[in-house]
Amino acid sequence: LNLVELLLRKEGPLQVESLMKYVDTALESSSRAAEMTKQLLTLSRKSELKLAPVDVTLSLKHVLKLCQNSFPKSVELDFHIGEKPLRVQADPLQIEQVMLNLCINASHAMTIMRPERGRHGGVLTVQTEKVDCDRNICARHPDARPGIPYIMIRVSDTGVGMDEETSRQIFDPFFTTKKQEEGTGLGLAIAYGIVEQHGGFIDVYSEPGKGSAFNVYIPALNDISPEQRPGAARANIITGSGKILVIDDENAILHIARGMLEQCGYEALTAPSGPEGIEIYMREHASIDGVLLDLAMPGMSGLELFKYMKEIYPGVKVLLTSGLMENEDIRTAMALGVRGFLQKPYSVEELSLKIKEVLG
Repeated sequence: LNLVELLLRKEGPLQVESLMKYVDTALESSSRAAEMTKQLLTLSRKSELKLAPVDVTLSLKHVLKLCQNSFPKSVELDFHIGEKPLRVQADPLQIEQVMLNLCINASHAMTIMRPERGRHGGVLTVQTEKVDCDRNICARHPDARPGIPYIMIRVSDTGVGMDEETSRQIFDPFFTTKKQEEGTGLGLAIAYGIVEQHGGFIDVYSEPGKGSAFNVYIPALNDISPEQRPGAARANIITGSGKILVIDDENAILHIARGMLEQCGYEALTAPSGPEGIEIYMREHASIDGVLLDLAMPGMSGLELFKYMKEIYPGVKVLLTSGLMENEDIRTAMALGVRGFLQKPYSVEELSLKIKEVLG
């Protein structure tokens, strides 16, 4: 705002080059503020967790695909994913958020945080195993419970590393060793908050110049008999048929929502933005039975997208999703004819029920 005020008060003609410099700076500041606000909402929201049995090995496969599609080629991915299920009682979306945030931090430690003339890249290693807390770990973490099994997720890198003082502060909100344009310092704080909500903790090992290792400990779910496994609980899932278009700017959510819909018997199409969602719907609307639409997306919001679709296709059936329980856009969308609302994060049972209601 100060930059805009400065522009408005500047006397005399403005040079285009000077004007563009002000505009670029203002846009960069606005973008950074928007991202920080989004992360603060995640950090401050302590809503009731949507707990379900989660196989960490499957979650890790989803995160690996995201890393393969978005990380620099100089970062070598070494994911050790076993075939044996490693289950925790958790919110599936939030567990993947933890893994992804730690992987992003590791990637940054090997790329943008290195000296400009230094060697960029390195190895990002992720391992999982079922462990018991040893005496040393319990001594460092008062919340650790000796004698119970934990699922440990280790995310390590060969990046710049940290000294002891930095390691102690790394989970504090807004603490960051990155340059201003490279991050807000909230990613690790969010990860720590999620793990803490799940009754777990994070242990950190690091040395300057030798990389870092983040060990996430979450209480393991007791082994369950075959008749108790998720497939046997399908009575709680309302199955159906048809084609659903999922529109969301978060790739992880697109992937999870698609898997949930397929588990419920539906065919799923996905779009990572409003414009791409419109393009797919206009091309295939005759065969699309419903739309699962995220409210908060950059560029074209969910509300704007719904208004556009409703004007062209009055009969469109939309289920709106958002991390917020209630706000003005949600109320407006419902008043304009959105068929239903589902708060994130949601379970497959909740999604199956709402989709059935929306499709009628």
